[in-house]
Amino acid sequence: MRRQKNQPDSTLRQQAEKVVYKFEGGAQSAHPFDLVSALEELRVYGAELEIQNEELVQSRAEAENAQKKYFQHFDLAPVAMIRLDRAGVIREANLLAAAMLSVPRSTIHASPIYFAARLRGESNQTFHRHLKIAFTSLKPEACELSVRNAAGGETYVRLQSIASRGENDWADLFVTLTDLTDHKRAEAERSALERTLLQRQKLENIGTLAGGIAHDFNNILQVIISRLSMAESLATSDPLLLEHIEGACRAATRATGLSRRLLTFSKGGSPTRQALDVEEMLRSSVDFVLSGSPLKAEFLFEAALRPVLVDPVQFGQVIENVVINAREATPGEGTVFIRARNGRRGPASDKNGWVIIEIEDQGTGIPAAVQDRIFEVCFTTKPGNSGIGLATTKSIMEQHGGSVAIRSQVDHGTTVTLFLPATNQELLLRAVPPAPEIQKRLGRILLIDDEKMILEVVPLMLKGLGYECAVAECGIEGCEVYLRAKQERRPFAAVLLDGTIPGGVGGKGALKLLQKADPEARVVLCSGYANSDLFLRAEELGFKGRLAKPFTVPELVATLNQVLA
Repeated sequence: MRRQKNQPDSTLRQQAEKVVYKFEGGAQSAHPFDLVSALEELRVYGAELEIQNEELVQSRAEAENAQKKYFQHFDLAPVAMIRLDRAGVIREANLLAAAMLSVPRSTIHASPIYFAARLRGESNQTFHRHLKIAFTSLKPEACELSVRNAAGGETYVRLQSIASRGENDWADLFVTLTDLTDHKRAEAERSALERTLLQRQKLENIGTLAGGIAHDFNNILQVIISRLSMAESLATSDPLLLEHIEGACRAATRATGLSRRLLTFSKGGSPTRQALDVEEMLRSSVDFVLSGSPLKAEFLFEAALRPVLVDPVQFGQVIENVVINAREATPGEGTVFIRARNGRRGPASDKNGWVIIEIEDQGTGIPAAVQDRIFEVCFTTKPGNSGIGLATTKSIMEQHGGSVAIRSQVDHGTTVTLFLPATNQELLLRAVPPAPEIQKRLGRILLIDDEKMILEVVPLMLKGLGYECAVAECGIEGCEVYLRAKQERRPFAAVLLDGTIPGGVGGKGALKLLQKADPEARVVLCSGYANSDLFLRAEELGFKGRLAKPFTVPELVATLNQVLA
């Protein structure tokens, strides 16, 4: 009797026993044919057992192969995978997960390793909440965690898991870990870039406003300084009046510096640099700000301090902004420490090195919560302040290839550190050049400007110098006046041209018109935007000279002497 496929082993054994019993119990009465038949049956069963054994061996090999493939796929998966029990102990981890968690795979089964022990900060609490929810819901759950890596830093991961529950409340949590570190870094860089762009946009908006204010302010100062200069020349016999006029002139000169500082944020503004003595600049600016203040300054400078290449007006503004903040942050008496030294920050190829300036106060300090925002435009913690002082400082330092850093602690004061590239250029001599000799001259000057006050006062200055003067309110009108004078054989010796005429032809456009009419035209650029690209490139563009508004009579004389020489 042949065994059916997949016949139970018990049935096979019963049949075998029956055959053996038949052979052993009835051997004497059995017919020879029965013995042969029984042996044949045994051989058939033996063959079936061999076939069954081969099937079992094959099935076992297939199972082992499947298990091997499973572990290969698990171990070599491109995603970190782990298996946790209800207590959060790591029961299995593939190669990527072991590396990510800095867990030796050989120790996973030897001793319990808690997944939470590999986490940083608040991630521990987040994980335990996730564990509880995942084993309760038995649905896919996810959270983001910070894992401590082998280097001691942190790796940001997204944990996705699903729980599987069996008999006797047995449960496993199958977890995948996705590395988000690069994504988080890119996200942080994008946020920083957005903040930078927003700050730059604010700076540009302030720049537009500052440039317009500075231009109008310089025109007003031009009238004030011109009138004072003429009044000074007429009041030579009254010492008291001369003293008042000189005081007003000094104040107007100070106001000129302040107006030019507004141009720090103006579009196209760039520093006009020269090699300066850091110690002299610091002492002058700090003493000016602390004059009349209960604070005192204490200076400490390294010997042979290297010069820096800076715009003196803009760098002076940096120092004053920082010291003003120190003064406002220090109630009552105190000391502001000003230190400067030579140093290095970058590679050895930076042969000139750096000058490092520290300004330390003993004031109230800056709360840690707002320290990241102190360079933002219009951000301030002081009622009534504009919030552009430190933003201005940062902008100027970056324009000069430097940087600024702040270290502060509440109730312990603040230290502002300024880093500026040193220069090997020689310091400029600061001796005041003698004023040019004012002589009566002959000739005609054409003034092109849109500001009524300028059209009134500058001709008076020129008349006092012996020049005749004609005026025009825009470039096109000025070119017509210039051509007509040339045709009448009464040409102009020079043209004073305003660089910015709203609604009319600009400085470069008017220059081209005048040069087309007369290639030899001697055009002087007069501009309230002393830091503009047009002003800085005046000679390169074809202007014969330049005057920054507001200018004094000696400055006007010096420029005309140069142009008409």
